[in-house]
Amino acid sequence: MTPFEILISNDPERGELVAEIWHEDEQVAEMTGEGSNITLELFGPVGSDSFLFSLTDFTNALDWAKDRLTAMDNWDED
Repeated sequence: MTPFEILISNDPERGELVAEIWHEDEQVAEMTGEGSNITLELFGPVGSDSFLFSLTDFTNALDWAKDRLTAMDNWDED
């Protein structure tokens, strides 16, 4: 079970679907776009600015970091 709740809605102002990502009572991210042009907007604490990324670029960076951490962890065990 994930600690996140995903709400999909149609945003009439944007004319596209929006995926809101919630953690507990706070919206932490929003995904918009279609096809390979999906963007991810991350929200910081209330009152701070948000960050806007290409979803592909961000997930590639997360995958790269995860792979390196896993490789380093396995290296330490040898």
